[in-house]
Amino acid sequence: MALAAAVDGHNRKCNGFSYSENTKVCLLSPFGLNYDEDFDYYERNPDSVVVEVKVKDPKTGKVVLIKKEEPSTLDGV
Repeated sequence: MALAAAVDGHNRKCNGFSYSENTKVCLLSPFGLNYDEDFDYYERNPDSVVVEVKVKDPKTGKVVLIKKEEPSTLDGV
């Protein structure tokens, strides 16, 4: 099964998108991402997230909840 490419009103394919979490707006763009060869580009790593994990205490054998930080993925999953 082939996936259909998104196109705009002028039948241009989608080569990029932008999403604002604050306004819940997604914008499609027919233009791809370009980088200037004379410019240094860096991405910031997303903040880590605190998760609760069940672990067995080796001394008592009881299951306890601990909180630990895990790195967040770029796709938020």
